[in-house]
Amino acid sequence: MKTKVPSFISRVSFLLALAGAFIGVLIGWNNGDEMGWALLRGAVLFLAFGFISRWWLGSMAKAWLESRVESLTSPTKAVETRPTARA
Repeated sequence: MKTKVPSFISRVSFLLALAGAFIGVLIGWNNGDEMGWALLRGAVLFLAFGFISRWWLGSMAKAWLESRVESLTSPTKAVETRPTARA
């Protein structure tokens, strides 16, 4: 079942993608690449950071929510009753 991604995950992953693009452009520029290649490297890192951060934040939020649900449910264990032994 596909659920809607919360807005904070989309916003944070976009900001991390922008940071990745900036890092990619800086790496390309410092390596002496031309501006086009630096921008291409930035675009690739933009996509990589965006997809990876969205997956990572989504899985962390899912794990956190599952742990919260498990902690809220009461631990109901079936009590085993043994039949009395007849001699």
